Amino acid sequence: MPGWRFSGGTSRPDPTVIPCTSDAYATAKAAARVLEYWDARVYVWDDDGTPVVCCVRRGEPPENPEFLLPGRQLVVGCDGGWRIEAAPAEAVAS
Repeated sequence: MPGWRFSGGTSRPDPTVIPCTSDAYATAKAAARVLEYWDARVYVWDDDGTPVVCCVRRGEPPENPEFLLPGRQLVVGCDGGWRIEAAPAEAVAS
């Protein structure tokens, strides 16, 4: 079918919440694993020694990421997709 493209794995991941931790690389690895289904890209940007997890939606350029910052969490399997939102106070990693 023209214009249609299958992306990601064959089974939709279960609803998952990934809080931003102090280890950006571990957070990015976990995020990449669950965002694969949506063909999203995840990378760590470390310009000044403070690594930041960047999530890029399918079809968006890598320079247009959504940032998974401390105090935020990645919510996957919600409303048919994923989002980054504020983490509840008790879920924020110190």
